[in-house]
Amino acid sequence: MSGVRQSVLDQWQSDRVRGLYEVFEGEGIRLVRSGAGEVNKPLHRLIRPFEALPLIATGAAEQFLLTDRELAACCGLPLRPQVREHSLQSALFRFGIDPDAFNKWSNSLCTQEPYHLTSEKAALAARAGLAVFLHKEWSEAEKPDHPASKMIQTGLAFWDQNDPSSSLLQISGMYRSLSHPDSLLSFPWRRGLVRLAAVMETFCTSRLENGWRLFADEENGSVALWNPFKKAGGALSGDIKKEDFEALCGSRTNAFDQAAECYN
Repeated sequence: MSGVRQSVLDQWQSDRVRGLYEVFEGEGIRLVRSGAGEVNKPLHRLIRPFEALPLIATGAAEQFLLTDRELAACCGLPLRPQVREHSLQSALFRFGIDPDAFNKWSNSLCTQEPYHLTSEKAALAARAGLAVFLHKEWSEAEKPDHPASKMIQTGLAFWDQNDPSSSLLQISGMYRSLSHPDSLLSFPWRRGLVRLAAVMETFCTSRLENGWRLFADEENGSVALWNPFKKAGGALSGDIKKEDFEALCGSRTNAFDQAAECYN
Protein backbone atom coordinates (compact mmCIF):
# COMPACT_ATOMS: atom_id res chain seq x y z
CA MET A 1 0.00 0.00 0.00
CA SER A 2 1.36 3.44 -0.92
CA GLY A 3 2.33 5.93 1.75
CA VAL A 4 -0.44 8.27 0.60
CA ARG A 5 -3.11 5.58 0.97
CA GLN A 6 -1.82 4.56 4.39
CA SER A 7 -1.88 8.21 5.45
CA VAL A 8 -5.48 8.52 4.28
CA LEU A 9 -6.51 5.44 6.26
CA ASP A 10 -4.67 6.62 9.36
CA GLN A 11 -6.34 10.03 9.17
CA TRP A 12 -9.76 8.42 8.67
CA GLN A 13 -9.31 6.19 11.71
CA SER A 14 -8.09 9.03 13.92
CA ASP A 15 -10.80 11.52 12.88
CA ARG A 16 -13.60 9.67 14.61
CA VAL A 17 -16.78 10.94 16.23
CA ARG A 18 -17.43 9.51 19.67
CA GLY A 19 -20.13 6.82 19.65
CA LEU A 20 -20.51 6.87 15.86
CA TYR A 21 -20.21 3.81 13.63
CA GLU A 22 -19.70 4.53 9.94
CA VAL A 23 -18.96 2.99 6.58
CA PHE A 24 -18.30 4.81 3.31
CA GLU A 25 -17.38 3.30 -0.02
CA GLY A 26 -16.76 4.42 -3.56
CA GLU A 27 -14.77 3.32 -6.57
CA GLY A 28 -11.74 1.48 -5.24
CA ILE A 29 -12.17 2.60 -1.65
CA ARG A 30 -13.99 1.47 1.48
CA LEU A 31 -13.49 3.21 4.80
CA VAL A 32 -14.82 1.65 8.01
CA ARG A 33 -14.58 3.17 11.46
CA SER A 34 -15.48 2.28 15.06
CA GLY A 35 -16.42 -1.34 14.46
CA ALA A 36 -19.12 -0.79 11.83
CA GLY A 37 -21.02 -3.97 11.15
CA GLU A 38 -21.41 -4.65 14.88
CA VAL A 39 -24.01 -1.98 15.50
CA ASN A 40 -26.68 -2.90 18.02
CA LYS A 41 -29.21 -0.37 16.77
CA PRO A 42 -31.95 -1.67 14.44
CA LEU A 43 -31.32 -0.72 10.81
CA HIS A 44 -34.40 -2.28 9.20
CA ARG A 45 -35.99 1.08 8.32
CA LEU A 46 -33.03 1.91 6.10
CA ILE A 47 -33.58 -1.34 4.19
CA ARG A 48 -37.30 -0.75 3.61
CA PRO A 49 -37.02 1.15 0.31
CA PHE A 50 -35.23 -1.86 -1.17
CA GLU A 51 -38.00 -4.19 -0.05
CA ALA A 52 -40.12 -2.47 -2.72
CA LEU A 53 -37.56 -3.27 -5.43
CA PRO A 54 -39.36 -6.48 -6.55
CA LEU A 55 -42.53 -4.44 -7.03
CA ILE A 56 -40.64 -2.54 -9.74
CA ALA A 57 -38.38 -5.27 -11.11
CA THR A 58 -41.26 -7.67 -11.79
CA GLY A 59 -43.17 -5.05 -13.76
CA ALA A 60 -45.87 -4.84 -11.08
CA ALA A 61 -45.45 -1.10 -10.53
CA GLU A 62 -45.76 -0.56 -14.27
CA GLN A 63 -48.79 -2.81 -14.59
CA PHE A 64 -50.54 -1.08 -11.68
CA LEU A 65 -49.59 2.33 -13.14
CA LEU A 66 -48.05 3.46 -9.87
CA THR A 67 -46.96 7.08 -9.85
CA ASP A 68 -43.61 8.06 -8.39
CA ARG A 69 -45.37 9.49 -5.34
CA GLU A 70 -47.32 6.28 -4.78
CA LEU A 71 -44.11 4.30 -5.14
CA ALA A 72 -42.39 6.66 -2.71
CA ALA A 73 -45.14 5.94 -0.19
CA CYS A 74 -44.67 2.19 -0.68
CA CYS A 75 -40.93 2.67 -0.06
CA GLY A 76 -41.54 4.54 3.19
CA LEU A 77 -39.82 7.67 1.89
CA PRO A 78 -40.25 11.01 3.68
CA LEU A 79 -43.58 12.54 2.68
CA ARG A 80 -45.89 14.90 4.52
CA PRO A 81 -48.34 12.80 6.59
CA GLN A 82 -51.40 13.74 4.54
CA VAL A 83 -49.53 13.15 1.27
CA ARG A 84 -48.31 9.75 2.43
CA GLU A 85 -51.79 8.71 3.53
CA HIS A 86 -53.37 9.83 0.27
CA SER A 87 -50.65 8.15 -1.80
CA LEU A 88 -50.92 4.93 0.17
CA GLN A 89 -54.70 4.83 -0.26
CA SER A 90 -54.27 5.49 -3.97
CA ALA A 91 -51.77 2.64 -4.29
CA LEU A 92 -54.14 0.26 -2.48
CA PHE A 93 -56.88 1.22 -4.92
CA ARG A 94 -54.59 0.35 -7.84
CA PHE A 95 -53.76 -2.98 -6.19
CA GLY A 96 -57.47 -3.71 -5.75
CA ILE A 97 -57.06 -4.04 -1.97
CA ASP A 98 -59.80 -2.85 0.38
CA PRO A 99 -58.32 -0.15 2.67
CA ASP A 100 -60.21 -1.34 5.75
CA ALA A 101 -59.03 -4.91 5.24
CA PHE A 102 -55.47 -3.70 4.70
CA ASN A 103 -55.54 -1.52 7.82
CA LYS A 104 -56.79 -4.41 9.95
CA TRP A 105 -54.05 -6.67 8.59
CA SER A 106 -51.21 -4.14 8.78
CA ASN A 107 -52.19 -2.87 12.24
CA SER A 108 -51.88 -6.41 13.57
CA LEU A 109 -48.31 -6.57 12.25
CA CYS A 110 -46.99 -3.07 13.03
CA THR A 111 -45.51 -3.55 16.48
CA GLN A 112 -42.57 -1.13 16.54
CA GLU A 113 -44.20 2.05 15.28
CA PRO A 114 -47.56 3.81 15.61
CA TYR A 115 -50.12 2.31 13.28
CA HIS A 116 -50.72 5.37 11.12
CA LEU A 117 -48.59 6.75 8.30
CA THR A 118 -45.44 4.77 9.00
CA SER A 119 -42.68 3.34 6.85
CA GLU A 120 -43.46 -0.08 8.33
CA LYS A 121 -47.05 0.10 7.13
CA ALA A 122 -45.92 1.40 3.74
CA ALA A 123 -43.58 -1.54 3.29
CA LEU A 124 -46.48 -3.88 3.98
CA ALA A 125 -48.46 -2.16 1.22
CA ALA A 126 -45.63 -2.83 -1.23
CA ARG A 127 -45.53 -6.45 -0.11
CA ALA A 128 -49.31 -6.83 -0.47
CA GLY A 129 -49.25 -5.26 -3.93
CA LEU A 130 -46.51 -7.66 -5.03
CA ALA A 131 -48.62 -10.58 -3.78
CA VAL A 132 -51.59 -9.39 -5.85
CA PHE A 133 -49.37 -9.16 -8.92
CA LEU A 134 -48.19 -12.73 -8.29
CA HIS A 135 -51.84 -13.86 -7.94
CA LYS A 136 -51.25 -14.92 -4.34
CA GLU A 137 -53.18 -14.16 -1.15
CA TRP A 138 -52.01 -10.70 -0.09
CA SER A 139 -53.15 -11.05 3.53
CA GLU A 140 -50.53 -13.77 4.04
CA ALA A 141 -47.70 -11.85 2.38
CA GLU A 142 -45.81 -11.37 5.64
CA LYS A 143 -45.17 -15.11 6.04
CA PRO A 144 -41.58 -16.20 5.25
CA ASP A 145 -42.68 -18.92 2.85
CA HIS A 146 -44.97 -16.62 0.85
CA PRO A 147 -43.74 -16.02 -2.74
CA ALA A 148 -43.67 -12.26 -2.12
CA SER A 149 -41.43 -12.72 0.94
CA LYS A 150 -39.12 -15.04 -0.97
CA MET A 151 -38.83 -12.56 -3.83
CA ILE A 152 -38.02 -9.73 -1.42
CA GLN A 153 -35.30 -11.83 0.19
CA THR A 154 -33.91 -12.65 -3.25
CA GLY A 155 -33.60 -8.93 -3.93
CA LEU A 156 -31.93 -8.17 -0.60
CA ALA A 157 -29.49 -11.05 -1.16
CA PHE A 158 -27.67 -8.94 -3.76
CA TRP A 159 -26.16 -6.99 -0.86
CA ASP A 160 -26.03 -9.74 1.74
CA GLN A 161 -23.26 -9.30 4.32
CA ASN A 162 -24.25 -12.39 6.33
CA ASP A 163 -26.21 -10.27 8.81
CA PRO A 164 -28.72 -8.21 6.79
CA SER A 165 -30.55 -6.95 9.87
CA SER A 166 -27.60 -5.15 11.43
CA SER A 167 -24.79 -4.62 8.94
CA LEU A 168 -23.75 -1.12 7.99
CA LEU A 169 -21.69 -2.72 5.24
CA GLN A 170 -24.87 -3.99 3.63
CA ILE A 171 -26.62 -0.62 4.00
CA SER A 172 -23.66 1.20 2.50
CA GLY A 173 -23.54 -1.19 -0.45
CA MET A 174 -27.27 -0.85 -1.05
CA TYR A 175 -27.22 2.92 -1.18
CA ARG A 176 -24.06 3.06 -3.25
CA SER A 177 -25.83 0.89 -5.84
CA LEU A 178 -28.43 3.65 -6.26
CA SER A 179 -25.71 5.63 -8.02
CA HIS A 180 -24.40 2.55 -9.82
CA PRO A 181 -27.35 0.38 -11.03
CA ASP A 182 -25.06 -1.57 -13.37
CA SER A 183 -23.68 -3.25 -10.26
CA LEU A 184 -26.70 -5.58 -10.46
CA LEU A 185 -26.07 -8.09 -13.21
CA SER A 186 -29.65 -9.26 -13.67
CA PHE A 187 -31.47 -6.94 -16.08
CA PRO A 188 -34.93 -6.91 -14.42
CA TRP A 189 -33.41 -6.03 -11.07
CA ARG A 190 -31.09 -3.47 -12.65
CA ARG A 191 -34.04 -1.83 -14.41
CA GLY A 192 -35.94 -1.78 -11.11
CA LEU A 193 -32.99 -0.18 -9.35
CA VAL A 194 -32.87 2.60 -11.95
CA ARG A 195 -36.45 3.64 -11.17
CA LEU A 196 -36.00 3.21 -7.42
CA ALA A 197 -32.95 5.48 -7.60
CA ALA A 198 -34.88 8.12 -9.55
CA VAL A 199 -37.75 8.08 -7.04
CA MET A 200 -35.40 8.30 -4.07
CA GLU A 201 -33.47 11.18 -5.61
CA THR A 202 -36.76 13.04 -6.04
CA PHE A 203 -38.09 12.51 -2.52
CA CYS A 204 -34.89 12.26 -0.45
CA THR A 205 -33.63 15.79 -0.89
CA SER A 206 -30.94 17.32 1.31
CA ARG A 207 -28.74 20.38 1.64
CA LEU A 208 -25.51 18.38 1.68
CA GLU A 209 -22.66 19.49 -0.54
CA ASN A 210 -21.40 17.81 -3.72
CA GLY A 211 -24.68 16.06 -4.55
CA TRP A 212 -24.99 13.76 -1.52
CA ARG A 213 -28.50 12.52 -0.61
CA LEU A 214 -29.65 10.99 2.65
CA PHE A 215 -32.40 8.79 4.02
CA ALA A 216 -32.57 8.99 7.81
CA ASP A 217 -34.07 6.92 10.58
CA GLU A 218 -34.01 9.69 13.15
CA GLU A 219 -35.75 7.64 15.84
CA ASN A 220 -32.93 5.07 15.90
CA GLY A 221 -30.05 7.43 15.11
CA SER A 222 -29.15 5.89 11.76
CA VAL A 223 -28.79 7.31 8.27
CA ALA A 224 -27.87 6.05 4.81
CA LEU A 225 -26.26 8.25 2.17
CA TRP A 226 -25.43 8.09 -1.51
CA ASN A 227 -24.00 10.33 -4.18
CA PRO A 228 -25.55 9.86 -7.65
CA PHE A 229 -22.56 11.59 -9.27
CA LYS A 230 -19.69 9.73 -7.61
CA LYS A 231 -20.82 6.09 -7.33
CA ALA A 232 -20.44 6.40 -3.59
CA GLY A 233 -22.52 5.43 -0.59
CA GLY A 234 -22.33 5.30 3.16
CA ALA A 235 -24.11 4.54 6.41
CA LEU A 236 -23.90 6.00 9.91
CA SER A 237 -25.32 4.83 13.20
CA GLY A 238 -24.88 6.10 16.72
CA ASP A 239 -26.20 8.44 19.37
CA ILE A 240 -27.24 11.14 16.92
CA LYS A 241 -29.71 13.84 17.92
CA LYS A 242 -32.38 14.74 15.36
CA GLU A 243 -31.20 18.33 15.15
CA ASP A 244 -27.62 17.19 14.44
CA PHE A 245 -28.34 14.80 11.56
CA GLU A 246 -27.68 17.07 8.60
CA ALA A 247 -24.64 18.80 10.06
CA LEU A 248 -23.05 15.49 11.04
CA CYS A 249 -23.77 13.96 7.64
CA GLY A 250 -22.27 17.01 5.98
CA SER A 251 -19.04 16.72 7.94
CA ARG A 252 -18.75 12.97 7.33
CA THR A 253 -19.43 13.16 3.58
CA ASN A 254 -16.91 15.99 3.24
CA ALA A 255 -14.33 13.89 5.11
CA PHE A 256 -14.97 10.93 2.83
CA ASP A 257 -14.77 13.07 -0.32
CA GLN A 258 -11.40 14.40 0.78
CA ALA A 259 -10.15 10.94 1.65
CA ALA A 260 -11.39 9.45 -1.62
CA GLU A 261 -9.71 12.22 -3.63
CA CYS A 262 -6.37 11.49 -1.97
CA TYR A 263 -6.84 7.73 -2.06
CA ASN A 264 -7.47 7.57 -5.78
